[in-house]
Amino acid sequence: SLYFRKLFCLTFFVVMILFRTLLNRNMWMNPLSNVMGGWWIWKTEADGTVTLTTECFENIACGNRIVTSGMIYLNHYLAMYFYEHHLPFIYCNNDFASKSSMETLSREFRNDKEILNILKIISPLYRPSYFSSVNMGHMGLGLEAYCKATNPIRMYVSLYIQRMLDDLFINGFSKDQYLEKYQDVSNVAKEFSDLQDRNREYTLAYTRLKKRNC
Repeated sequence: SLYFRKLFCLTFFVVMILFRTLLNRNMWMNPLSNVMGGWWIWKTEADGTVTLTTECFENIACGNRIVTSGMIYLNHYLAMYFYEHHLPFIYCNNDFASKSSMETLSREFRNDKEILNILKIISPLYRPSYFSSVNMGHMGLGLEAYCKATNPIRMYVSLYIQRMLDDLFINGFSKDQYLEKYQDVSNVAKEFSDLQDRNREYTLAYTRLKKRNC
């Protein structure tokens, strides 16, 4: 069933995140005895000799890829759940061509002035990802719905979404209670988008100023 497939994929990604590089290393007699491996550049062998190792860097690189994939899947799954159940939610939309795609096209057709002029005209139409209570999909990731629920340390929108999840799944809010509490979610989403735009403009201005002074 569709529910079983989703549950299986979610469980599989959670296991990958928890054990990180378990599937990327040799199996021991007790496969759970050294799941995370070493986290330092020096490794002590059984005979006491100390050798230089890159295991800690391999753990970080592989672990980051696994965690990133798991986060994308979880954000997509949560967004689809709220979209399919018609519940108020904050989506992360990207319904225009990505800026990187425009840059790639510009490089590819750098010798064709006519196409470059067309790209220059349509480039201002590009808009980065934004938050909204209306799901418009995420073109950059090729997903029907997406959100940002997995980064509460750096993004307040993630913390807000986690509070929504907590009310619905932990506190046992009924649908009416949930709708009443989050009836103003469209204004909240707009405020998050405005803050993100201002932060992006500030970061861009700071980067330009720093390059100019270097």
